[in-house]
Amino acid sequence: FIEALHLPVVTAGMGYPGTLAHAPNENIRLDLYLKDTRHIARIIEAFAQA
Repeated sequence: FIEALHLPVVTAGMGYPGTLAHAPNENIRLDLYLKDTRHIARIIEAFAQA
C-alpha cells in the first residue's frame, strides 16, 4: 500500500500465545476475536474523526 498507493498502513493484530499463528492448527478464541473486532472498530472510528 505504501509504495503502490502512497497510503500509510496501520495494523492491529489479534491473538494470544496459544494461537499458533500460521501453523496447520492455527486458532483464535471467540471471545478475543469479538474483543479485537471492537478494538479495530474504535481505531477506524478514530481515523474517521481525524
